[in-house]
Amino acid sequence: MTIASQKEPIAIETASILGLPREIRDLIYVQLLCTRTTPPKDPSRAGERDPNSSIPCTIYYQVHSARPTLLQLKLCSRQIYHEVRETIIKRLTCPYGQAELDIMLRGSSIWPTWVTLPVTPWLDPVIDVKLRIFEAPGGGSEFSTGAYRALWTLFRLLVYHGPCFTHNRGMTTPLEIERLHFDISFCFPTSVDDLFGTARECFDRLKRLASDNVGLGHIAMMEASLGPDLWAWRLQKLPMG
Repeated sequence: MTIASQKEPIAIETASILGLPREIRDLIYVQLLCTRTTPPKDPSRAGERDPNSSIPCTIYYQVHSARPTLLQLKLCSRQIYHEVRETIIKRLTCPYGQAELDIMLRGSSIWPTWVTLPVTPWLDPVIDVKLRIFEAPGGGSEFSTGAYRALWTLFRLLVYHGPCFTHNRGMTTPLEIERLHFDISFCFPTSVDDLFGTARECFDRLKRLASDNVGLGHIAMMEASLGPDLWAWRLQKLPMG
């Protein structure tokens, strides 16, 4: 075989996001950071869950940890991590607003699901909590002692373990939350007469959650509303005790 007949090995180029123009990379970062999940319709269709029971409550965590996209991007490379930070500071406006946590409540159990995760602790100081109650009046307290304890435990984990709750170790610095906004809805038939009585019970429990200082100083304020049309119950600020 002559030297001229020998073929040079063909170099195979590996596709990389860093090979794209920076403007395109920024658009990709924004889309990844604004990922939105559809919450389950009811507890019976919550999917695979990891129940964590303690008397008198049970929290059904998502089996697959909802890890913030920022952490996953950070692990790709140092350059990508710094580019994502620059994108966040300069231009990120998530189309769905602040972080949103869906919580289904039935009896003494809750099913938390992140709809949109906090992008960064310093950028998302407000968390919307959609509290959906699946408990018919007369079947026991709609906001039982067990349910209250489950909520208290969940938000304490949020402050000290972050959005992953039980899937990671405690954070070195607790999460600072400026405001928790609860949007309450009742997912069972109820009369107009029962509606406000049940709503008052819910607000009383949330006030207790605030006065019990669930975040130990790391949740500055809580507020709650009952649907967009019931203005009498909107934006009741609950200062933390």
